[in-house]
Amino acid sequence: MSFLRSVSIFFSSRVVSALSILAIGVITARWLSPEGRGYYALFFTITGLMANALNLGISQANTYLLNREKQGVGVLFGNTSFFVTGVAGLSAITIGVLYGVFGLTMAGIPGLETWFLLWLAVAVLLTETAFGGLVYGSHFYALQSKSLIVQAMLLLAATSLILLFQEKLLAALWLRVCAMTIFVIWYLYVFWKKIGPVRFERSKSVFVMQVKFGSRSWLQNLIGLLNYRGYLLLLGGLSGARSVGLFSVALLLVEAVRFIPDTVATLLLPRLVSMKAGRDSGLYAARTCRNVLFMAAVIAGILFILAPWLVPVVFGGEYQDAAVIAQILLAGSVGGTVYQVLTRYFTSEARQVYSIITALIVLLVGGGLALVLIPPYGGVGAAWAYAVSSFTAAVFMLYFFNKNSGVPMLHALFPNREDWMYYKILIMKPFER
Repeated sequence: MSFLRSVSIFFSSRVVSALSILAIGVITARWLSPEGRGYYALFFTITGLMANALNLGISQANTYLLNREKQGVGVLFGNTSFFVTGVAGLSAITIGVLYGVFGLTMAGIPGLETWFLLWLAVAVLLTETAFGGLVYGSHFYALQSKSLIVQAMLLLAATSLILLFQEKLLAALWLRVCAMTIFVIWYLYVFWKKIGPVRFERSKSVFVMQVKFGSRSWLQNLIGLLNYRGYLLLLGGLSGARSVGLFSVALLLVEAVRFIPDTVATLLLPRLVSMKAGRDSGLYAARTCRNVLFMAAVIAGILFILAPWLVPVVFGGEYQDAAVIAQILLAGSVGGTVYQVLTRYFTSEARQVYSIITALIVLLVGGGLALVLIPPYGGVGAAWAYAVSSFTAAVFMLYFFNKNSGVPMLHALFPNREDWMYYKILIMKPFER
């Protein structure tokens, strides 16, 4: 019940965050045009992939070592600070070299400005992700909930200022990156104050443990992100910025489905690593999976019906073609829910190899289909590739989950009688006197 209360609090803040993301999507879609929205989505897709590629899974390692291995927060904080500073410095040098060699521009934005924005966004995202593992590992759910609301308000306020500038795409990038930077500075300050007087130090042996454990989570997360966001990159290369804009708008509806499993799964990892490994943790993960899957399916079904009307009304008539893409993506997102939840179970058991194998299979399936389907069908082809790969991920994750935990696959798919009784109580409670 304490976990459910934490989920409830965190869920509320994620609702605010999700609504903010939707509002940002609407603003950028209407003010940047499909092509401009495409460049905007490509920029932050690239920064997100780079930040995940550079973090080596330190975030998940911090959560695991703080709970399962009982490492001190001071050592983990010190090691993480050293790691982030070093990676940010090396990234600045690398990006400087790349600018000197290529000097690329994006949609008319000067190359130096583009590369600097890219570096700053990557450094900020890397910092937020790495230290976020300590916040979750410390079970500071109230802080994390508050931070999500603060972040959402900052990003939304910054995006709302786009209209004041003539070069709207450049302004949109600068405003969002600046808001991200302000948020991370506040986030670290509040966390520092909350953990109180702690001696920060570095430990080589603990750092080796962080990298060793984190590298396994890092690979699965990076491949998982490629399986979700990589379609934008392929669309950009094979179909153009306009197709990326349409696809990115369709993904905003998918986020409404994904944020429930993301919310629960984020809190599930520290919960599972604090439990004794074995069948109990498997049963807990299965129960979480089937209930989250049910809720995701209901939301996806409602949005699937409303998409043809909802997309042009909310985002504008230029995005009418995104409605079909959204419907296909929504169907696939239900299968992806299983991967989102069960990957946390394997991380808690330090058996990320199952998630990695699944993610690699899905990357091959989805990437192969995308290469074949995008040239003739554009965003629709990318959507079908995503849907097929998502259900492929669900099949393999369920198989490995059963093999590792001994819990039947059906237990992770369909709510049982106890679950239905709980739903009934939740529905009837508001009507009780």
